[in-house]
Amino acid sequence: MSNFIRSAKQIIEFTGEGAAFHFSAPVEDRDELLSNIGFEIPLIDGDDLIPKSIGKFTNFNANGKEVVREDLPKETVHKMVWGTTRDWHGNQHSQLQNRKFFMYPREWIDAPEEALRVTTIGSDKFITSKQLISSNSNSKEIVHLANMFLEIFGEYSLINKNLKSILPPVIKKLNWKILPPGEHPFGDIQKFIHYITENLSNSEKRVAGYRLSSILSHKPDFIAIGNGGFHGYTVMGFQKKNLYVLESPIFGNATYIFKGEWELVSKLSKKDIIRSSLHTHRLIHSKGWRTDLRRILD
Repeated sequence: MSNFIRSAKQIIEFTGEGAAFHFSAPVEDRDELLSNIGFEIPLIDGDDLIPKSIGKFTNFNANGKEVVREDLPKETVHKMVWGTTRDWHGNQHSQLQNRKFFMYPREWIDAPEEALRVTTIGSDKFITSKQLISSNSNSKEIVHLANMFLEIFGEYSLINKNLKSILPPVIKKLNWKILPPGEHPFGDIQKFIHYITENLSNSEKRVAGYRLSSILSHKPDFIAIGNGGFHGYTVMGFQKKNLYVLESPIFGNATYIFKGEWELVSKLSKKDIIRSSLHTHRLIHSKGWRTDLRRILD
């Protein structure tokens, strides 16, 4: 089964209305694929993560999507860009610029953030979805998860809820990787920035690199980088000040600063992090961004 689906009708008919089930796929000979979406190899029963974006459906699942609202009036938006200008002698100069754009508003559709789990059934390991109820009211959720499995594995199976090993009691979250504490050499920092920005355009890489370098210049004593569906998210902690700076090119219009324990932030979903107003500061990426950052961190 390799084509994407548009309707949950056949799945509902196959499982029966109101039945509980899971999507699953075998893991045998798929170490490279599983590593690419964020799992650690060797797999451990109960490991759980939001898969890293590898296509249309996993990208929506991890990051959400924008809808252009052409039915609304245009508005002014400020953005950081890497641009080129010419001086009086005709020489080109490339630098970070702040520009105004007149554009239609964007409406953000939240990411579903569906997680995949390593589950042992008998003597074999599988990747499984959460438990679903077969119903027309859940059709969008069913179609989304089916297409995620097809995009990643090219197949899926439907597993009955009565397989007891389908829901292991211990879940190890893999959404964040914590870098060792202490000073990080310049070369390591450059590799780190390259990893975070690898999927961006050259212009976006320069802008995101500038912001990350600006935050890192304040020498955080704690760095966590997003894994799986959190790829591109970075938390830099200043523990003595009890401040944690969240930077992400996905939500590219602001930097979020939290007070409190890192564990609190790490347990939140991306929707909660961005939309629950739990942040202490929200710094818009405009001309005064670096000054505001320095004022708060210094």
